[in-house]
Amino acid sequence: HDQPEDSNELFQKLLEDLKELAEYKESLENSSKEFATSNSNKEKEEPQQDSDIRQLIREECCIEVCKEKKQNIEDTILELV
Repeated sequence: HDQPEDSNELFQKLLEDLKELAEYKESLENSSKEFATSNSNKEKEEPQQDSDIRQLIREECCIEVCKEKKQNIEDTILELV
């Protein structure tokens, strides 16, 4: 993993990571809202438990990605020091 020349470049990378993380989180929240809306619109053919499971999986995925991003950000900060 190549080292950026100066700290400005690192800060830039850090900002991009944070922005990406925020956008990802936002898109997840939006998709779960859409899911909830589309779910209430159609007849209750699928059991409630099924959508709960999907919600859980989505949240787990978000947590994993967030942890990974956070780790990247922490690594970047450590490189700065």
